[in-house]
Amino acid sequence: MTRHAVDRSADLKARIRDAAEDQFSSRGYAATSIRDIAAAAGVDPSIVIRHFGSKEALFVDTVRLRARDAGILSGPISQVGERLVRQVLAQPDDLVRSRGAFAALLRASDSDDVQALLRQELKASIIDAVEARLPPPDAKLRAHLFCAQLIGLFTALWVIEDVELTAANRDALAVSYGALLQQALTGDIFSTSAAG
Repeated sequence: MTRHAVDRSADLKARIRDAAEDQFSSRGYAATSIRDIAAAAGVDPSIVIRHFGSKEALFVDTVRLRARDAGILSGPISQVGERLVRQVLAQPDDLVRSRGAFAALLRASDSDDVQALLRQELKASIIDAVEARLPPPDAKLRAHLFCAQLIGLFTALWVIEDVELTAANRDALAVSYGALLQQALTGDIFSTSAAG
């Protein structure tokens, strides 16, 4: 295959992904068909199947949260909470791409297949990356707590579009919600009180 053909193939796949993300975000998972995506991308449905295999496989490709790719978990672990919230609020390109797909995925989560997909994607893109950076013995539980709080933020901003949060001072929100995320990562949350 020539370089020109490879470039054209990559461009075509990107066009299909963009069309799929638009369709999934605006119509939802269940209401979107391969034909809808193909029409939006200006290609035959067979081209979509050839490049992605199925609607589910294409959905998986478009919903990737790309936390590792966006670098939101990099840097000192003691500063991840606030830095992550600042990056989410600034909405860099990788997270903007994730926004509509995450909302579509969450809205479709009443489907068993989509629930499994959501768990798989969150584990691959966030939980495993966080767990790898934390010391035992509580790394796994901390990673899951961190992810749960992050889902809460994504849901409030991207799905519910909470007016108070979207209108709040971004610095104050980054500091306060960042502290909550940081507590899950490095706070003293597993000590037990001896008081009776």
